[in-house]
Amino acid sequence: MDFWIPLVVFMAFLIGEIACQLNCLVCSSVNGSNPACENGVADYNSKELIQRNCRSTIGAVHPSTPLQATACISLLGEYKDKNSNQVSYVVSRRCTASSSAWMQAKNVNCGLMDSDDHLPGERKFITGCVEACFENECNGKPLMKLSERLRPNMKEFIEDSQRADPGRKIRFPAVFALEENKRTMDGRIAHSINDGSELSTMFRGFLGIFPLIFVAFIL
Repeated sequence: MDFWIPLVVFMAFLIGEIACQLNCLVCSSVNGSNPACENGVADYNSKELIQRNCRSTIGAVHPSTPLQATACISLLGEYKDKNSNQVSYVVSRRCTASSSAWMQAKNVNCGLMDSDDHLPGERKFITGCVEACFENECNGKPLMKLSERLRPNMKEFIEDSQRADPGRKIRFPAVFALEENKRTMDGRIAHSINDGSELSTMFRGFLGIFPLIFVAFIL
């Protein structure tokens, strides 16, 4: 009988470990440098970006010791290069071992963020939003959907920041306006097509009455 107790404990531990495993997309893209990362789960190649049983140093006590992930995260934002002043947009997908209160409260956090956990190379400060989720591959929203999802949060962050400090100016990152820009462009294209159709109809009407005018002129 005593033999079964350690076995049951071990099985319970094993099941718990398996249940806690989280598969997340892990990648980053700057200005379209990694299309599969930006397209997320909509891209067949994104399967290569999935890290199974994802472990992370984000939120870990010791940066050199990755811990079991508690959430998948998606970051969207932009930064300005201090030398060239060029503005670049960033998409980063990671997993995190953090148990921050914001993740449990609303799943989205916006602000000025350090690039260390998201981009290699020189440290940058990204104006953007991070969304946390808690299911396998849940951080795979395509760029357009991610932009649309986080846009209200970014607007709210900027409004709150400027309300608290009226002298503070925060540029609204263009990457959060992709869906609005697409709708505007689609509207312009549709308007142009309609205008073209109206002109075409007028031209066909003119061609229709031209023979009558010609006959009347001869007579």
